[in-house]
Amino acid sequence: MRTSIVLTMFMTLALTAGAGGIYTWVDDQGVAHYADTPPNHTSGVQTVRVQDAPSSDAGAEIKQLNAERDAQDKNAQADEKASADKQALQAKSDQAAKDNKARCDLLQANLQVMNEHGQVRESDPKTGDSHYLSEEEKQKQMADMKKQIQAFCGH
Repeated sequence: MRTSIVLTMFMTLALTAGAGGIYTWVDDQGVAHYADTPPNHTSGVQTVRVQDAPSSDAGAEIKQLNAERDAQDKNAQADEKASADKQALQAKSDQAAKDNKARCDLLQANLQVMNEHGQVRESDPKTGDSHYLSEEEKQKQMADMKKQIQAFCGH
């Protein structure tokens, strides 16, 4: 109980200490004076009512601005990453299209050679030996090439 009374007294003193007024008066030479204490003479003295400036939330505003800037930076980084990912995907797609075109051209050239020549010789990649394809083997390889041409060339 005693602590609450002492605390109340301190609070009252703190509030009244900041509530002091500003005094203004004009001296005999016509000069205006302003002070927080009244002058010795009391005639012509006016009390000016001054309001305290509202407390500044500059710290909170700075934190909010920093948070907004951080969010914008993160968004910009995400946009840059998305753009880079999109470019990488486009580059892969372009390379795949080039590879498919090259594969298509090779398959069409090989099919044309097989159509134009009666006998076709094939090399075994493991042993390096070569042999002539029978008509049945040739027709099977040509059918396989036509399927691959449909897949890679879109025909």
